[in-house]
Amino acid sequence: MFDINAKVVCIDDRFPAGINDIFNALPRKGSIYTVRDIVPAQDWKLRGTCAVLLRELENRPNKHGIEPGFQCGRFREPTAVELENVATESESLVNVKGHASPEHAPKIDQTASSASHVPTCYPSSD
Repeated sequence: MFDINAKVVCIDDRFPAGINDIFNALPRKGSIYTVRDIVPAQDWKLRGTCAVLLRELENRPNKHGIEPGFQCGRFREPTAVELENVATESESLVNVKGHASPEHAPKIDQTASSASHVPTCYPSSD
């Protein structure tokens, strides 16, 4: 588990098709983020779990007024080398409008089926 304000690195940026209907900002594999909050959540099978909200990514609230988060399993603690390289890497991946370059966008799984229930976190695709 992570603490609030901890740095984390994304290790899984594979998401099901239709995810952009729920999220307007997704983490990218290899990118480092800061944990803004840790919240109760549900996975796709409606099991209780927890999710992280990231300082660098803010998503619109769902129909219940809750900002969807990302499953903790999508992240790990960064190494010292990754932390040293984060400033340079962040600057090179952002274009003039402040959006990630297309080649660094998260991968969307076009074969995944969408669920009628919208969970507040998304499990790893592994």
